[in-house]
Amino acid sequence: MKVIGLTGGSGAGKSEVSRYMQNRYGVVHIDGDTIARHVTDTRRDCLDELTDHFGAAILNPGGTLNRKALAALAFASGEQTAALNRITHKYITREINSLIARSRSAGAPAVAVDGAAIIESGTARDCDAVIAVIAPYARRLQAIMARDGIDEAQARQRLDAQKPDAWYTAHADYTIENTGTLEALQRQVDMVMNGILKPEDS
Repeated sequence: MKVIGLTGGSGAGKSEVSRYMQNRYGVVHIDGDTIARHVTDTRRDCLDELTDHFGAAILNPGGTLNRKALAALAFASGEQTAALNRITHKYITREINSLIARSRSAGAPAVAVDGAAIIESGTARDCDAVIAVIAPYARRLQAIMARDGIDEAQARQRLDAQKPDAWYTAHADYTIENTGTLEALQRQVDMVMNGILKPEDS
């Protein structure tokens, strides 16, 4: 079974790429963002570490995580984003490894681990191939405003705290540029997948 890492900044189109890989090639999609939400919802030790670093302002009155409050603090600077990643990565990585093992046992042809931080977390080292998905800043801005229900200033703050495209591409085996139509994006995915999967695997 092939393990594929899918990285790139927020709003670049990683989910679109992974959706097509799932539908066309039967690749199991492991969504790093969903796992991150799961661990902060279910792991008290993770939430305690976040509170120790960012303060009680990230908590709702009932003691659960206020994601918007955390995002406002964590994406205020590259240093704070790095702190968020440092705290959460170990919990996320454990969950990803568990899902990869389950997919392998189920006979999946490949899994795609989708997450902006798979390189920093070390997950990429365990991948057979890493794909960077990049897109123009304006396109990413509109995508995360629509996806997350945030205003332009919040979206810019979030994007500006992330690594530049060149950093992702330098750490990847393949690059997909999301600059045109959905069909053009899918053609690039096909070319990349032909390079990753042997004919008998596809």
